[in-house]
Amino acid sequence: MKKTILVINRNIVRSNKKHGTATPPIRVSYGKYGKPSYTDTYEFTGTGRLVYDPTNPLPCGATAWLELD
Repeated sequence: MKKTILVINRNIVRSNKKHGTATPPIRVSYGKYGKPSYTDTYEFTGTGRLVYDPTNPLPCGATAWLELD
């Protein structure tokens, strides 16, 4: 079963602050190479882990992310 991966896109957060917009910054993908979707809220239950791995980033460049089972 593929893991659900959540990443906060800091470029969107920065752009929202600069331009006063509210583009959703939370990137949700299913599996490491899954097609991403963006949201401003994501509710989850169950187990998972918070990962920081600067030597092996995700394809999007994220070095910290949340993996959910």
